Amino acid sequence: MKKFMVLFMVFLFSISLVFAQNEVKTKEIIKTEKEIKGKIEKAKQERRRLEGTDVSNRAKENFNDDFGNNTDVVWERGDFYDVAKFTEDGYTKKAYYDFDSQLIGVTWFVTFADIPERAQEIINEKYKDYEIGEVLFYDDNEIVDVDFFIFGTLFKHEDNYFVSLKNESKHIILRVDSEGNVHFFKEN
Repeated sequence: MKKFMVLFMVFLFSISLVFAQNEVKTKEIIKTEKEIKGKIEKAKQERRRLEGTDVSNRAKENFNDDFGNNTDVVWERGDFYDVAKFTEDGYTKKAYYDFDSQLIGVTWFVTFADIPERAQEIINEKYKDYEIGEVLFYDDNEIVDVDFFIFGTLFKHEDNYFVSLKNESKHIILRVDSEGNVHFFKEN
């Protein structure tokens, strides 16, 4: 009878452990689901399509606040951004404003020599069978925490260079961060 009681106690203890583990796993699953839902919601906000065909007056006002009263601005309404094309410091730039008319970032073309030296060395060594094409610089607006779509791909908002490379069979784009780290970004 004593053995039966011990076995019964062990059985009850084992069942309680299983239930406790299931409860912990359930809590982890619920937490993970909430995190995923939050990321999906953030992505939806970041990728919210602009409505209508007219550029937002608020975006135009914010552009004037951000860049001064520039007279050579050409506006375009994209799917996700109002885009101001203008000239500044001798560069043709594009400023991107989101659905809230907030400046997300600015792009302009630079030369390969403008990217960090470390990245130049890595690219010249690792991609020597590629021809270096255009280099686009993306200057992030650090005040706004929204990721950016470029070349049809979402990336984490931060200043980056995008280097286009081609060989006989491929066209690729590399992303270079401000420290000179080189990352594969996209193949076209």
